Amino acid sequence: MAYVTTTTLKAYLGFTTSGDDSLLSTLITAAQSVVEGPYPGTDRKWEARSETQYYDYQSRTRLDLRDDLISVTTLTNGDGETMTEDTDFHLYPLSGPPYRWIEIKSDGTQNFQWSGTPQRALNIVGSWGYTTTAPQRIVQATTRLAAYYYHQKDAGVYDVTATPELGIITVPQGIPADVMKLLHANRKKFMLG
Repeated sequence: MAYVTTTTLKAYLGFTTSGDDSLLSTLITAAQSVVEGPYPGTDRKWEARSETQYYDYQSRTRLDLRDDLISVTTLTNGDGETMTEDTDFHLYPLSGPPYRWIEIKSDGTQNFQWSGTPQRALNIVGSWGYTTTAPQRIVQATTRLAAYYYHQKDAGVYDVTATPELGIITVPQGIPADVMKLLHANRKKFMLG
């Protein structure tokens, strides 16, 4: 789901006409992709989405997750047995959500061993993301970046050009400084277990 609507972006830009709605929608998608992506982005999805993720069996009890996890609907092992939270596994850190790893209990009734192949052996259905709705600072970063992209369509110059000592140097402007500050402050930090 988009963090920003075209209506919100139009209000931010100061117009209400619908002639550029398709373009604005595309720019919102592009801005959100940067916000969620690796550097300079935050490297995290901010809103909850229902999804199934698969993990390989790694012969250890700690399963590090690729994405932030809000809640588990089902966790199924390689033999198709459903594992139960608190009986068979725990979500960490305890201060979550979001959760960043799962500890499989070695004394659980459904254990971490099974007879199938290790590839994609764990199936986790759940709500994935940092939180249920994007925080206001992430909405602001996405709005500001989409507005910046919109104004770039009319810019005569896309880069900053300087002429030191009669040579010409072109330096890309990149992402606005205020957006970079918001992204930097909200970048994913990996917690060591």
